[in-house]
Amino acid sequence: MDPHTPGYALCVIKNGQIIDQKFEGLADLSVGSNIQSQTVFRMASVSKQFTAMVILMLAEKGLLSLEDRLNDFLGDCCSAYQDVTLKHLLTHTSGIWDYEPLISANQKEQLSDHDAWLLVNFKAETYFKPGERFKYSNTAYCILTLVAEHVAEKPYDELIHEMLFVPLGMRSSMIYNQQKEMTNRALGYAVLKDGFRMNDQSITSATKGDGCVYTSIEDYQRWHHSFYHHVFLSSELFKESTSAQVEVNNGMGYGYGWFVGKEVDGTDCFFHSGETSGFMNIVYHNLEKRLMISVFTNRNDNLVSEVFENAAKKQAVQLAFEGVNASKVTLFEWLAKQYMS
Repeated sequence: MDPHTPGYALCVIKNGQIIDQKFEGLADLSVGSNIQSQTVFRMASVSKQFTAMVILMLAEKGLLSLEDRLNDFLGDCCSAYQDVTLKHLLTHTSGIWDYEPLISANQKEQLSDHDAWLLVNFKAETYFKPGERFKYSNTAYCILTLVAEHVAEKPYDELIHEMLFVPLGMRSSMIYNQQKEMTNRALGYAVLKDGFRMNDQSITSATKGDGCVYTSIEDYQRWHHSFYHHVFLSSELFKESTSAQVEVNNGMGYGYGWFVGKEVDGTDCFFHSGETSGFMNIVYHNLEKRLMISVFTNRNDNLVSEVFENAAKKQAVQLAFEGVNASKVTLFEWLAKQYMS
């Protein structure tokens, strides 16, 4: 690829060691800064694994239960959401409306998690009975942010910093805040026929729980290593979080903040991608193989999928999709379709 364009960071870890790592392209076209191991990218929906972890940690501390209902935490909860549990929210089975289509055409300021809640709570409808089926929901993870803030009695950006980032030494990681400077930050870009256009933020870029984590390849390695040592959760609850709690499609399921499935050799894996404005990312873990593949990009084209598939092929990763010709669909493409279900 052209080194003077937005690019990517790739890291492959096997048996605790980095076996493949590449950084190509620019983090910021205006100053010509190169993408490096400490460059921070907006994670988009890869953020959901962090949100889920915060909720699960609060559960293990006895401060909440996954079977608690939404109206236990949000006193203004409409009657349509009375039967929605935290587990429904974590697994995208709540049926609560997507907040994005409800945003006014006149909205100029970025929305907060609370704004998203107000929109759907006013709508006061569900797509289906809670728990009935899977429907991917950014709204659910915005609401989980509010639940965490209610229980911990502190802002979510402080909470996630204190609970996750500081203990792991994830010094570059943070929740996006317009008022705070972010060092080593990659800016997002839209790919055009004749070049690139800055596309770093959107009206939904300030909601925290569904996609607002910024992290680096270097920090994400620390996150991956924490899974083996059960730094945050008991082995039982972590296993539950990375096991199918609901069927999604093609033999794949969803746990708590993770899509989950199997490779053709029968080993378990869990993974997620993220898409927003000028960022595309994907992360993949197979703890039985002690394997992680992560690709972060600051451009909204298919580069993320190409880089991931090349790295996955080298590691003989082959997902056991049912009813899909795996040679004709990439994991990133498959994930993108699930977000639109």
